[in-house]
Amino acid sequence: MFVTIMKAYGFVNNRHTIVRLNKPDWEDIEVAIRRMEGKFYTSVNISKSAETEKDEIFTLTIGGGRKDQYAVSVNFESKHIIHNLVDPMRSMLEVVEVPIGVEAFQVPLREIVTLDMALQGARTFAESGELDSELVWDKTLVM
Repeated sequence: MFVTIMKAYGFVNNRHTIVRLNKPDWEDIEVAIRRMEGKFYTSVNISKSAETEKDEIFTLTIGGGRKDQYAVSVNFESKHIIHNLVDPMRSMLEVVEVPIGVEAFQVPLREIVTLDMALQGARTFAESGELDSELVWDKTLVM
């Protein structure tokens, strides 16, 4: 397994909570993602921790969950690049509101995917640290 940390974000008794799990296996990750429903459980991060300050930090974030709407992005932090999982059949102009963590974000409909697509992308990343080549990813440069 490539990833070494999983963080699941949610709300319990109207308080923001973070559950952290070191060395998660795929079952742990899948359960956390499937639990997301866009209200009480709104995001899951899986990442490879840096062993030294010079190491890159790799993180996949899944947000949403409401109405089978998920936003998935991968950050290769030291490269300042974010890869967003996209459904190329959807509009880039239309936006939807997606809860991610404690905030709601306006996300292009193109960047909203189904649970199956989110799970497929997450599993490939969790196991290998790679982007699933069967899926479509848009690259964004972040400064």
